[in-house]
Amino acid sequence: MLLQTGPCLRWFDGRVPIGYEAVRQRARGETMTAANGGPAAGGLVVVIDHGVHGDVALERAVLEPLGFEVVDTRARGLDVEEGFALAVDEGAVAVVAGPIIRLDRAHQERLRGCRAIVRYGVGLDNVDLASAADLGIAVGNVPEYGHEEISNHAIALLLALHRRLFQFDRGVRAGGEGTPPIETISRLSECTLGLVGLGRIGQRVAVKARAFEMRVIGVDPTLTPPEAAALGVTLVDLDTLLRESDCVSLHVPLTGETRHMIDERAIGLMRPQAGLINIGRGGLVDEAALVRALEAGRLMGAALDVTEIEPLPAGNPLLDAPNVILTPHVAWVSKPALEELRRRTAEVVARLVGEP
Repeated sequence: MLLQTGPCLRWFDGRVPIGYEAVRQRARGETMTAANGGPAAGGLVVVIDHGVHGDVALERAVLEPLGFEVVDTRARGLDVEEGFALAVDEGAVAVVAGPIIRLDRAHQERLRGCRAIVRYGVGLDNVDLASAADLGIAVGNVPEYGHEEISNHAIALLLALHRRLFQFDRGVRAGGEGTPPIETISRLSECTLGLVGLGRIGQRVAVKARAFEMRVIGVDPTLTPPEAAALGVTLVDLDTLLRESDCVSLHVPLTGETRHMIDERAIGLMRPQAGLINIGRGGLVDEAALVRALEAGRLMGAALDVTEIEPLPAGNPLLDAPNVILTPHVAWVSKPALEELRRRTAEVVARLVGEP
């Protein structure tokens, strides 16, 4: 969980702080109060953009016993901007958001008395962190969820690319035409996987790839060579990784430095029969450059769980590009992961608003 207060960044493990006392249960139609009859211990928490499915029952189960009132704006039929306006008008102490609304400075300055913005999930690219620091609004996320699902999804895409499943599927539907020549398909254990980012998920992908006896190389400025070696990974620089990998998989956040890190130049360094996997953030890849490379046969294929615009609009060139596997930002998806995400998000709200 990322907590931003002023210019400092601190990391917590996402647990609810010890010492919270349960206050009276919220009764239908009542104003929430503490046990002593004073103001609500927590305040109003407004969910303006789930980014996930279902109601907010799990969030309420965590927050209401602590004195918070949780408003689900989607259940009220409000869009994200209408939901945000409700948070402003009602003086929410916390706003919970998914990836859709951009919580920039203009939005944040309207939040009088708001103490926390919490994102469902890991990414914070739709939240202006500098503005939040200036305004004294804590910002939280949930990095500790869905690691098994996301790493499994990466491996599934790796296998689909390597075995050319998209081409074989298309060939069967076309009566046998267009299947890849056998000599273009290598043995997986003789291939190199390049991991850009070796955080929680990247490390899990590395271990699973090593189970297939792949050579794994990686780029991560925070990992030491001995730590990488313990995972069976050799650290290299990015250019070396691009040149030597049979498949490149992206596992880094979207920042000013990583935006379009896979651009025309980077693709030009990759092997002609290499594949590209992106389950990080859509903005990591220059999609126009990727489409050009695929159309020219410069890359074997790409598997993308994330794109710069989600969902992809009709007519987007990726939809017609050859040898592309597209999944709709579902690498994290499973029933247990969803429940974990919603519970942890609520716990982060309690932690941040409870900070002195």
